[in-house]
Amino acid sequence: MRQSMGAVGSSADNSAAEAFNATLKRETLQGAKRWPTARAARLAVFK
Repeated sequence: MRQSMGAVGSSADNSAAEAFNATLKRETLQGAKRWPTARAARLAVFK
């Protein structure tokens, strides 16, 4: 992922990134404490 390059407060610039992050948190990260390895975390996100 890359940091947004838009102006501060521009909701249109960040809407896709915010939607992605919200989905990632809800479907993958919610309730997960830790993964045993970085590879396991990447695979969970990819899945």
